[in-house]
Amino acid sequence: MIIIHDEAGRVQQTLSMYPKGHGKHLQETGVGFVVVLAIPPDAYSAWRVVDGQLVPRPACEAEVSVAGRVISLADVPAGSTVTASIDGTIVQIEDASIEMDEAGPVTIRISPPWPIMEAVYDLEIE
Repeated sequence: MIIIHDEAGRVQQTLSMYPKGHGKHLQETGVGFVVVLAIPPDAYSAWRVVDGQLVPRPACEAEVSVAGRVISLADVPAGSTVTASIDGTIVQIEDASIEMDEAGPVTIRISPPWPIMEAVYDLEIE
């Protein structure tokens, strides 16, 4: 099985069936690829290629906590986009904490730069 990737290691395509000699063709055309025994079902979202090896993408280590109606963020990777989804409305968060006007469900989404995985926190504000 072949996994085709870009220069940053992003999985671009997975091939479980391909013609004989396809790996040689990819090599001749300068396409980045690795040969693997099995393709993970989440290959596009949770894996990357580093030094010719398929490895898991690092987890986002940001922390989200709730105290009353205040949501606090810590250790958010630099360059991340942070949003809150409240009643179907998405709001970008610029500060390390936000105070909610009303109780209810809130989804916090932290989208860090590649290769760090996105983190999603489903919260209930009381």
